[in-house]
This record gives sequence, C-alpha cells and structure tokens, in this order.
Amino acid sequence: DHQGKKLDTTLEKYRISIDELDEQLLEILSKRMQLSELIGKFKKEQNLTPYQSERWSAVFNDRLKKGISLKLDEEFLKRLLNLIHMESLRRQG
Repeated sequence: DHQGKKLDTTLEKYRISIDELDEQLLEILSKRMQLSELIGKFKKEQNLTPYQSERWSAVFNDRLKKGISLKLDEEFLKRLLNLIHMESLRRQG
C-alpha cells in the first residue's frame, strides 16, 4: 500500500544518510590514526614517551565537554574517547 511504500522510502533515505556518515567517521578515524603515527615517530625522535598525561587529560576533558554539549551520552563519550586514545597509543608504540 501507499503508506507502506512511503515508510520504506523514508527509512531507506535515513539509512543511506547513516551509511554516508559512517563512511565519513571511518575516514576521519583513519586520518586521525595516521597523525597519531606521525606523532609517535616525532616523540621517538625526541625521546618522549607516547603517553603524555597532561595532554591526554586536557584533550579528554575538552572532548567530553564538547560531546555533552552536542547531546551525546557521557558514558558513551568516555568509552569512545578511551578507545580512540588506546588505539592512538598503540600506533605510537
């Protein structure tokens, strides 16, 4: 029926938008990790440790505040930021 087709079309449009955003998220994460690797190389050259507690604390608090202002769940943000940080440190190795 017409109502069912409209629902399917609307849902499909939403899903296409989600797919496009997911692709952008992955591309951004990839670029971020590439930068983390460059930072890791620089830190090694300068005899710095990969983990910089003051920097991480400032970044974490800033991104958490920003995410909350964008109406993202605080616990979700904490998990996400920590996952990204752990992968960045692993790549800086």
